[in-house]
Amino acid sequence: MVIERQLASLFNRFKGCSGASYDLERFENGSYRVKVSANATKRVAELMKPLEKLMKGKIVNHAGLTPIVLQLLFSRDGITLMKSIQQETKTYILFDKQNL
Repeated sequence: MVIERQLASLFNRFKGCSGASYDLERFENGSYRVKVSANATKRVAELMKPLEKLMKGKIVNHAGLTPIVLQLLFSRDGITLMKSIQQETKTYILFDKQNL
């Protein structure tokens, strides 16, 4: 829901731009492919910035995310729970082990 609403808002802004267009493809697994085209390279870059920001996501740094909680989240039951949350909220949860 969250990403879908943000994408819809972003594409409404794209519609107001003259000389620019986009093509949105949704895949069976719920992911999207967005193709942006415009009559100038600078315009494409301007349109891609908010899309890239949306793709980057939001980093959650919470004191409650202790190593024990993270270990539980990445157990078999935890992964099942995260997948169901991702489907319900139409979001993607990424665990970045490199930046712990």
